[in-house]
Amino acid sequence: SSGGRGKGALSFAVDVFPVEARRLEYSVNAPGTVEAFERVQVTARVAGAVDKVSFSEGQQVKKGDTLVTIDAERYRLSVNSAKAALDKSQASRKDTEAMIARREGASESHPGLIPGEELATYRTKGLTAKADEAVSQEALRSAQLNLRDAVVRAPMDGVIQTRTIETGQYVQPGYVMATLLRNDPMLLRFQASPQEAPRLKAGQVATFKLRETLNVYTARITLVAASADEASHMVDVQAEVNDDGHKYWLRPGSFADVSIAVGAGRDAVVIPRAAVRPSERGFVAYVVDGAVARERVLQLGMNTRDGWVEVRDGLKPGDRLVLRGGEALSDGAKVKVNDIPPPVSSALAASSGAPVNSAGPG
Repeated sequence: SSGGRGKGALSFAVDVFPVEARRLEYSVNAPGTVEAFERVQVTARVAGAVDKVSFSEGQQVKKGDTLVTIDAERYRLSVNSAKAALDKSQASRKDTEAMIARREGASESHPGLIPGEELATYRTKGLTAKADEAVSQEALRSAQLNLRDAVVRAPMDGVIQTRTIETGQYVQPGYVMATLLRNDPMLLRFQASPQEAPRLKAGQVATFKLRETLNVYTARITLVAASADEASHMVDVQAEVNDDGHKYWLRPGSFADVSIAVGAGRDAVVIPRAAVRPSERGFVAYVVDGAVARERVLQLGMNTRDGWVEVRDGLKPGDRLVLRGGEALSDGAKVKVNDIPPPVSSALAASSGAPVNSAGPG
């Protein structure tokens, strides 16, 4: 026979199925990490010896729970002392004001009885007494603040991650006694490429799996960074994890596989990636016309997450596409057809690797 080599002698066994248009959902896929919503350092605000530590690592605490008391009795005595000093300054101010009132009254009823210099001196004493009372009031407020801060309370609901304080230890203001994690809600952080990032926006739902469990979780995107990171050239994305009822498995620092469906779903010709072969003419696939293979040059679109690829040009619904057995084919080669049903996602994993070479004698 004339034409291609051995066409008369050989035909190739191929698995063939009809091309279909399917509903195509675009998705952005990325690795991510689960993190605490907030990490707060619990610090000492006053100096002193620690009377009592009321928490342990891993403990769940509520906002306002007492965590540490620091020299509480000493700060209570300071408040009592400041109150006594304020009482004394108030009494002194009242006494001075009474003395001024008596002398001003006498001066009005008997002009010249009280020298003007003496009145001016008492008025100055009155101003001094008022100032002393104001200083005593501020000293009491400061002592009350110190007493309040001597009892260290949880600033929010959360879980104690680290404890760095012991009973009897002497602390200075600023000493970090514990780290508290707020895990409600938890955060999901991942990165998208600059090409993918414009498809993401706040409010979209991301699904993710932890690599050590089979549970599927959801999170709502709250932030897409306005610019790419200078070092990685990727765009940071943050989402709040929804309370799906199995948060028990979530731990800050866990790795996650993230997927976000983006763009409106639409009908498109999609085929298994396994049916596509690279060539000098670009990506090609083979369709069967009668008992002959025909090469089609494809214009491909986006990949789906389960091993399919969109074909924007080169195939149409109803074309009989070669899925396996196409490695040795050329345009016009004779084929022995084995019709198979269109593959589904569950069968795709097996067919998304290298095709099986099933060429054989006719």
